[in-house]
Amino acid sequence: MDFSLPNPARQTTDRSSLSTRCMILYGVIAVFVRLIPFGVRPPNFAANGALGLFGGAKAPLYVIVPVQLLAWAISDYALYWLYGWKPFHVAVGVSFIIYAFLGRAFLRGQNSIARMTVITCLGSLQFFLITNFASWIRLSPFGSGPVLYEANLSGLLTCYAQGLIFLLFTLAGDFGCTAMMFG
Repeated sequence: MDFSLPNPARQTTDRSSLSTRCMILYGVIAVFVRLIPFGVRPPNFAANGALGLFGGAKAPLYVIVPVQLLAWAISDYALYWLYGWKPFHVAVGVSFIIYAFLGRAFLRGQNSIARMTVITCLGSLQFFLITNFASWIRLSPFGSGPVLYEANLSGLLTCYAQGLIFLLFTLAGDFGCTAMMFG
């Protein structure tokens, strides 16, 4: 029989190790969710945002950032291989990393459903704003296609208005996957 006192350092290490294993599992899930074909999965419905929020809240940044970038890179390369989609849109990658920093700054040690709801909305909103702005300034992931929006305020507003449906899909993916990961 062991009568020694619990070691808080060991408990912290055990929790950190579990969080790291969860991060890797959720990274694999994020890859597979992005590979589900459209028609089965709405566009922009993905687990990558939730992966960043969870990882930022539960794992060290030196774990979440590489896992987040690796999940994004693997799924982008697979989408290129499967469908010919141009991979590695910088605005998407930056947005995924911002999710991790949001989780780190606002969800670390906080289990409030209200807080998670607000930060999940904030994550989805920053993704929407950054990626649509990049599309407006012609940093399109689809290469040198047609000019979609005028280079003025009206064009920017049109870009955001036409992207609103994608914001709804992003919110659905972020909320569903965040609930699964934190639950």
